[in-house]
Amino acid sequence: MARLIPIRWRHPIERLREDIHHAFDRWMPELRPRSEEEAGFPSGMMMYFGPAVDVIENEHEVVVYAELPGMERDDFRVEVLGDQVFLRGTKTMPSEEKKQIYYYTECSYGPFIRRISLPSEVDADRASAEFKYGLLRISLPKIVLPEARKVHIKSS
Repeated sequence: MARLIPIRWRHPIERLREDIHHAFDRWMPELRPRSEEEAGFPSGMMMYFGPAVDVIENEHEVVVYAELPGMERDDFRVEVLGDQVFLRGTKTMPSEEKKQIYYYTECSYGPFIRRISLPSEVDADRASAEFKYGLLRISLPKIVLPEARKVHIKSS
């Protein structure tokens, strides 16, 4: 029996890309901005690049290091929400007066959002950050939970 509805042929890579996008939309919808205006990105621009980070945990705190070369302190902001840290900012291309021809451009420029999941609960009110030589250090003291106490049970 012949098909009544024509099927558009798609390249296997195109199908894979669409499947990956659908998986992210289904399992992590919070990554997608609600609107382009909210995200601050031009149409079609990817927003999921961001600085490289290290997350280190010790007995008393969680420390996040983020590489932000070529940026100033006012180019980004840090927010702590629950067990996540958000880095939001814009890395601008250095402005030159002369027109230049780029042979290679491997550096990323433009707006970014980086969400970092933390391994422990932290006290956001006591968080501190230091930015020096393009390296951001965020110190997040852990919440000290009271230790469990044994409760004596009386017989009735």
